Amino acid sequence: MDLFLAVSGEIHGMADIELNAKNHKSGLGTAVVKSLVATAEGNFHLYDIQKMAVGFWKKMGAVFPGSGKGEKVINGVDGVIRKTV
Repeated sequence: MDLFLAVSGEIHGMADIELNAKNHKSGLGTAVVKSLVATAEGNFHLYDIQKMAVGFWKKMGAVFPGSGKGEKVINGVDGVIRKTV
């Protein structure tokens, strides 16, 4: 996993989260992402989302600006989980 930091040191985004196959559907990825999003001051940015992971990111609340409704997402799209105030 790659994390992207603001000048303040705050995590504001990530790319390339990967889990071993045995950990898929375990809730580990969801827990990690929720924790990271909770620490972000603002929106949480996602970079280089792969097509096979779009369903996971949609469940996490991600939107994909510039890609319509996300139905035709291609590899390498960026997304964002909007932080509600």
